[in-house]
Amino acid sequence: MRALRAQGSARPVVVLHELVAHSRRALAEGVVDVVIDQRPHEEVDLALGLLRRIADRQPSGPVPPVVPAIHVPENLPPDPGAADDIQGGDPR
Repeated sequence: MRALRAQGSARPVVVLHELVAHSRRALAEGVVDVVIDQRPHEEVDLALGLLRRIADRQPSGPVPPVVPAIHVPENLPPDPGAADDIQGGDPR
């Protein structure tokens, strides 16, 4: 993030993956342009539910897709708190 901040307006378009504390902050500050969030918590919940049904010998049926969210500064959701920073630390 330091390198991107140092470039100022001459920096390239920047797209990050997963909305965690440091990517949220960078998006809010205009350091990056877009964050694509695949909602890993939803993916894990769906996978565990499917595994549970398989283990219980229940019909699995189709698994609904997890539609990624595309975040820009204008649609940044409220910050749920620093506990969601699965990367840990501050990579500034």
